[in-house]
Amino acid sequence: MAGVIKRLWQSEYEYPHRVYFNQKSLQSFLEKNGFEVIKATYLAEVPNSTVINRLLMDNTIPRWQALLLVPVFYCINIIEKIRRKSDAMLVLARRAP
Repeated sequence: MAGVIKRLWQSEYEYPHRVYFNQKSLQSFLEKNGFEVIKATYLAEVPNSTVINRLLMDNTIPRWQALLLVPVFYCINIIEKIRRKSDAMLVLARRAP
């Protein structure tokens, strides 16, 4: 599993993924700095169409293991869609009038 986590969250790459905000804290931060949130929505963290390519991007995970993990990520995406949250969020904001 360590290889999977390193690969998908890119923890050993130059720009690793990190979680700094949730929707509430990001909105608060933006408002304190003169912005207003127009729209906020969660995105699929690892879209189904990219799962296998992301798992096989380097040699961290053997192909057979990647193929076995694909259904796991499909299930994660279904759960995240039902709960309407994920680790990936898109926020549109503008400078407040």
